Amino acid sequence: PLVSVVGYRWLLVGAGAAFGAARLGQMLPVDATAVIAMGLAYGVGDGLMRSVGVAFLSENGPAGSKRTLLFTVDFVVRIAAAFVGALIGGLLPTLLRTVADDASALRWTIALAGVLFLASVIPVLGVRETARPRSHAWRTYTSAVRGFRSWSRLIRLAVPEAFISFGAGLVMPFVPLFLKAHLGASVAQIGFIQGAASVVMAVATLSTPLLAKRFGLVGTI
Repeated sequence: PLVSVVGYRWLLVGAGAAFGAARLGQMLPVDATAVIAMGLAYGVGDGLMRSVGVAFLSENGPAGSKRTLLFTVDFVVRIAAAFVGALIGGLLPTLLRTVADDASALRWTIALAGVLFLASVIPVLGVRETARPRSHAWRTYTSAVRGFRSWSRLIRLAVPEAFISFGAGLVMPFVPLFLKAHLGASVAQIGFIQGAASVVMAVATLSTPLLAKRFGLVGTI
């Protein structure tokens, strides 16, 4: 319903602004409560970006096998950017330590991330979209939900996604801590390791269209 009322462009702009403001706020000398509040703002932006971005590609992209290719390319580009970001995020604090203390080096690295998030708003401002009738947006959304007849299929897809997300939530936030506290890895090494993981994910994603042709979408999943 928000897409109908606000449009893709302004929702994506809001997501980028939430990303950037949260990271810039977290680099300030604030207390733990403020850091957590900004993390929640970051999560709201992340939720908007993921759901609205996928919907935008689905609505404006090609149909059939080309759509699978579009989503694959989109995902690989994001993974490649994450790889570069992980390397920069690992190396920059090490370089900044020559002119600043450890905490300041990390703060300025986080600030750079916030600036990059805010910069993502610039190309989004050029998005052009078809005007939608806004007067009955919520009613149309409610009718679409009521008319949905594939709940069993949706649940079968949602349950494994929930388990995957639950497992990732248990593991991913603590990987850098484990690498640093138990293996003695430096920040630069942690960035390289996480970047390498992104490369492996990108390779797997690039193979998705070929697997989909061979096994079908469900078989590939």
